[in-house]
Amino acid sequence: MGGSQSVINNITISPNITRNALRQDPGNHIPFKVKVGAEEKSLLLHYSNEECDYTNAITRIQFSFSERMAEGLEAAGFTKIEVNWNPSKDGSPIYMWYLQGKTPYDIPIVDLNFSCDAADDALLLQPLWERCSIDVDRDVGGNWFHLWMKRALRPFICDVTTSDNSASDAELFRQGYTRIDETTNRGAGGADVFIFYRQTPYPVALEEGLAIRDLQVSLNQEEEKTYKSQGYDRAPTNLNEGTAGPHVFLWYKKQITEPAASQSFKDQNQNLRFNQEPVPRNFNKLLGRNKRI
Repeated sequence: MGGSQSVINNITISPNITRNALRQDPGNHIPFKVKVGAEEKSLLLHYSNEECDYTNAITRIQFSFSERMAEGLEAAGFTKIEVNWNPSKDGSPIYMWYLQGKTPYDIPIVDLNFSCDAADDALLLQPLWERCSIDVDRDVGGNWFHLWMKRALRPFICDVTTSDNSASDAELFRQGYTRIDETTNRGAGGADVFIFYRQTPYPVALEEGLAIRDLQVSLNQEEEKTYKSQGYDRAPTNLNEGTAGPHVFLWYKKQITEPAASQSFKDQNQNLRFNQEPVPRNFNKLLGRNKRI
């Protein structure tokens, strides 16, 4: 990330698209459409950039489609964009939220894009790009519709956990977690259980042994014993909470941190430097490496 790198510090959505607006600032506008019954409504996502002011950078984007999801975001200080992404009569209202995070796990966002099919996803599936989990057309059918974010530095997932209530959501947001904005019990009638994760940038993730290198799911007590004996950690919440199905838990394991093994891991992953930009001198200070939660 060179000295001319700019970060996103504000996002708005307008229901009106004019040619003049697009001509004035074409690089910072993304026109898109949402479904309203059998028709489509045009919207315009606008974002503004500020050169290298990491303190005001937007670092996390989330969506809500229920009161519980919104409560946690509001309590954690996220800014809500008051435009419903699902104005149709089908399904729940969907709103976009963003945060200018200050935790060691917040990596600035520098660009945005959308995908509507597998071909779009393939083009955006690059080291610095991250897809928002929610399909904003989740209740109206047709092609999927995902927002993508480009990070200033390549992120590695370093922590995973779960939550089934808004108070827990808010605390996890404060600790630097991002929520996967889709419940694990969608359509099953159980509790709204969400998976959360935290990120840290390369090369810190490898040098400090923070990167998660494997995920598993247990469906019974025998599998729970197996993963525990293999050194996996378990996320706290039953992903099937409130349903008649078996207890289902998420398990994760971080990279081996012994010196020899860590060096071997890094040697095998030198290609991770692909498209990786150099770290600015003040970035570690911004991330607060001595204040890890």
